[in-house]
Amino acid sequence: MRSKGKIQKGPPSRVVLSREQETLVADLVAGLKDRTPDQTAGGIPDPLCAQALINRLPADPSVIPLLHVLKDRFPEKGVDKAIRRALFKLNQKGIPTEAFLAQAADPTPILKPL
Repeated sequence: MRSKGKIQKGPPSRVVLSREQETLVADLVAGLKDRTPDQTAGGIPDPLCAQALINRLPADPSVIPLLHVLKDRFPEKGVDKAIRRALFKLNQKGIPTEAFLAQAADPTPILKPL
């Protein structure tokens, strides 16, 4: 009888894009310094491209405002996971991510005052 082997996981969230989407994401990554975060996020057509862009962002504190804009624009689960992964990588490299957490920490009250 054949024993069950250990299940191997694939690479984490490898996003498959078309050639046009690949060139778009590559152009956006190359032009990060020339554009504002709103302009960069405006050039992203769908969540898959946003996910690919987040995975390719450099480890630089200047990408934190872009991550915040992308989180507001794309509320999908895959994009949110990619943002959390990018923040973890930035934090591991010693780049403070409190700016992102401070912007996201505006709690809305659950109960309305009487």
